[in-house]
Amino acid sequence: MEYGAKNPDTKLYHIQLTDGEVTDGEKDHDRLAELVNPDYTNILVGFGKYHDDRLLSKLSENPRNDYRFIDKLEFSKVVYGEILYNILYHRYDEVEIEVHGAQIYNWRTNQWGSRLMLSNIPYDCERMFQLRADATSDPPSSVEAFVWTTPSQMHGGPSKIYCYPELMDIESNEREVRDLTRYSFRQRTQELLYEVRECIKRQNNTEDSIDSFSDSLNDAEALLDAEASGVFGGRGFASEAKLFTPSLEVETAEPNTEKNEKRAIYEKCREFMRTIKEYMDANNAKHDRSLRLLQDDIYIVLKTLYRRNAHMWCATRHISLGREHSYQPTQGFDAGKLYFRNIATDTIHPASASLSAVFLKYPNYVQTELNNDVYYFALYSDTFVLETKNYVIVDTILFNYESAKINPTNYVGTYIQKSFLNSSLEIFVNEWLVTHENNLYLCFLNLLPSVSASNYKALYPRIYRVNLYTLQADVVYPGPEVNILQTYSLSAGFIDPPQINIEKIDGASFSYFDRNNIFNITYLGKNLNSIPFVYNEQLVQSFPYFSSLSRYYRDWETDRKSTRLNSSHSAKSRMPSPA
Repeated sequence: MEYGAKNPDTKLYHIQLTDGEVTDGEKDHDRLAELVNPDYTNILVGFGKYHDDRLLSKLSENPRNDYRFIDKLEFSKVVYGEILYNILYHRYDEVEIEVHGAQIYNWRTNQWGSRLMLSNIPYDCERMFQLRADATSDPPSSVEAFVWTTPSQMHGGPSKIYCYPELMDIESNEREVRDLTRYSFRQRTQELLYEVRECIKRQNNTEDSIDSFSDSLNDAEALLDAEASGVFGGRGFASEAKLFTPSLEVETAEPNTEKNEKRAIYEKCREFMRTIKEYMDANNAKHDRSLRLLQDDIYIVLKTLYRRNAHMWCATRHISLGREHSYQPTQGFDAGKLYFRNIATDTIHPASASLSAVFLKYPNYVQTELNNDVYYFALYSDTFVLETKNYVIVDTILFNYESAKINPTNYVGTYIQKSFLNSSLEIFVNEWLVTHENNLYLCFLNLLPSVSASNYKALYPRIYRVNLYTLQADVVYPGPEVNILQTYSLSAGFIDPPQINIEKIDGASFSYFDRNNIFNITYLGKNLNSIPFVYNEQLVQSFPYFSSLSRYYRDWETDRKSTRLNSSHSAKSRMPSPA
C-alpha cells in the first residue's frame, strides 16, 4: 500500500501461490474476501487437488481478480507465461460494453443484460461474446454497441461497434443463413457450468458420496466412460460395452431433494454431451477443437460431480471458459475409478469392492491407486493389465460362475513402478501379447539417474516379459551388456541433431512383428520450445535378452533425413532372411 501511494503511476499485481488450506489465523472465507485489496489485481494460483479451491474462488469474485488451477506441474509454465504476458502487455484496466437492441451474456452471473464489464485486457486479445435479440419483431430491431475503455483509447466518447450487414445470395437474392450452432453450444456449456457450480456450493460433498448412491449412478459413470470412448479416444474405455441406460429420473416424493437436484443436473449434462457428439458426427466435426473443449468441460463435470473436489474442477473450467484462458485443467478425466460388471447378475459395482479378493494382496499404496486412480486397462482372457498413476499391474481373475463371485488366487501378481525421476518423460508405453509364446511384454521409458538432471539426459526403453502362466516378470531389455549412458544419451552421435533436450513425451508405441521376430519402439518427444523429435528403435530377441538392430532420432519439424546406425549394439546378422 505504501509503495502504491508513493508511485501512483505504477500498476501493482499480487500473485498468491498455494497448495493447501488455511492453517492459522482467520479461516472464514467471507471475512478473508473483505481483506483483499480491490485497488490492484490479485491473481490466485492453486497447485494440485488439495488446495482450498472454494477460498480462492471466493477471493477472485472481484472481476479484476483471477483464479488459476495448476493440476500438473509440467503445465505450470503455460499458466505463468499467460499471467506474465497479461501483465507485461497490459492495455486496458477496464472495458465496458453497452448494447442497444439486444442483450449480452454475463458468464459470471449467468444473466443477460445491456451492459458487460471486463477487466485487465492485454494487447492482441480476442474475446467472444454472446448476444441475443428478439427475432419475432417486424421489422427486425437493429443492434449496435458502444465500448468505454480505461484508460480511454479515444477522446470525445466511446467507440461504436457496427454490425456487418446480412449476406445476400446474388442469384437468388435470399439471405444467407449462418450456422451459429457452435456458439449456442458454448452458451449452453457456460450455463450448465454455472448451474453445476451453484448446485455444488449449496451441498456438502464427501469423497465417498458416489458410493452411497444407488447402483444406477455407478451404472451412469460406467456408461459415460463407454460413451466417451468414441469422443476422447482414451485408452481403456470399453467402446463395445453394451450397458443399459440407468434410470436417473427425479422422484419428487423422495425427501432428499439435494440428491434429486444433483441427479437432474447429471442427466442434463449427459444429454447435452450426447447432443454435441451427434452434431459432430453429423457435420464431420470430430476434430473441431472448440467443440472438443466444450465436450471436455461437460465430461469433467460428469466425472467429478460426486467427488469431494467437484467444485475445484467445475469452477476452474467455468472460469477458464469465461475468461478464455489458454490452459484448462484436464486431470479430471485422466484417471478415475474402475467398474466391474458381473455377467451373472448384470450389476455394476466399483472394482474396489468386486475385485477386492484380487487387490488385497498388494501394498496399501498400490490398492489406493487401484481403487481411485486407474488410467488404462486391458484384458487378455482372464489376465488384466491396469495402469494407475504410478504403477502397472498384471494379474489374473478367477470367476466362480456358481457363486457369481471372484475367487482369491495363489498368483503373486506383478506391479511395476512407472516413474522414478520425472513423470513427464518416464511413462508406460503399452503392452503387447505374443500369443505363441504366451508372454505379455510391457514397455516403459526411463531415465538414467546419473544424468537425469542434466540438459542431455539418457532416455532408454525398459522391457519386461510377463509369463501368463506364472505371472513372473523379467527384464529382457536392456541387458547387462548395454551401456545405457553411451547408447541412449540425448547427446549421442546417432541423434539428429546431435544434441537435444527432451522435456516431455507426447506419444509412444510399442509393437511386435511376428514375421521377423522384431519389436519396434517409437515415441514423440518435445523440447523446451515444443519442437517435436521422433525416436525409433528396433530390437530383436536373442535369449535371454534383446539386441538392438537400429535406432535414430529425427527432428520432425525440419524432416531431417540423415539417420545414423548405432554400431555399438548393431545385430544385422541376427535378422532372419525374408525368405
